[in-house]
Amino acid sequence: MKRSLFTLIYMVLAWLLWLLIFISCTIFTFVLRALMRLLFLKKLSLNFTWWMAAFLSRLPVYFLLCDIDIRGRENIPPKQGGKYCLVSNHTSYLDITNIMGFLRIRSGFVAKNSLKFVPFLNLWMWAFNCVFLKRNTMRSALEMMAISVEKIKRGTPMMIFPEGHRTRDGEIHEFKHGSFKLATKSGATLVPICIVNGDKILGKRRKMFPRPKVVISVLPHIDLSPLNREEILELPNKVENIVRDESVRIKAELKIAR
Repeated sequence: MKRSLFTLIYMVLAWLLWLLIFISCTIFTFVLRALMRLLFLKKLSLNFTWWMAAFLSRLPVYFLLCDIDIRGRENIPPKQGGKYCLVSNHTSYLDITNIMGFLRIRSGFVAKNSLKFVPFLNLWMWAFNCVFLKRNTMRSALEMMAISVEKIKRGTPMMIFPEGHRTRDGEIHEFKHGSFKLATKSGATLVPICIVNGDKILGKRRKMFPRPKVVISVLPHIDLSPLNREEILELPNKVENIVRDESVRIKAELKIAR
């Protein structure tokens, strides 16, 4: 069953409103950011930029009438600047904004290369240490890996979606082994994240009511330092199973709650 005409019209209007706010706030933010930097207020400009990003990131979920349930906050790295690599399943275009807006983890992201040509959005990605990847290009993958590893070593947490693309069925797909080199080569601590129902925010069968409930669960981190070679090789499968088990558990819980 497809979404109703009312739902479609509402979602289009909500997106247009958010786009207007997004463009206006982007111009305001980066003009003020530039002025702050001219006045040597670098730390203040960074904090202000992150605050504005979190504000804008929350709006789509509110405008689209969705509920967000954040779990495992205690597993979020206790301080910024640590050597962390965050890995998550990929369910929606809004995964990054939801993580940025509701978890408020100041991390960079590995994103597809085409996004750096999107006006206004590319300014935010540049400001937040995003690294761009050309899919199916070995040279780009190696460059992305080298840049991301260096950023983690310098204290900027990086996030990647090891499935490599959005899943359209809401299920956990295979985690690509190459993604985990970000953590293993940089000596970072691995922080798994599980997102459930993110695909229902913009899904073709989306209804206004009941409101979709999106769950973002931060799972206990994994210290890679004591792992031997065999355990490192099994790491992608291990993390995939951890995220899948959490997804199954949450889906069962939501089904029972209904």
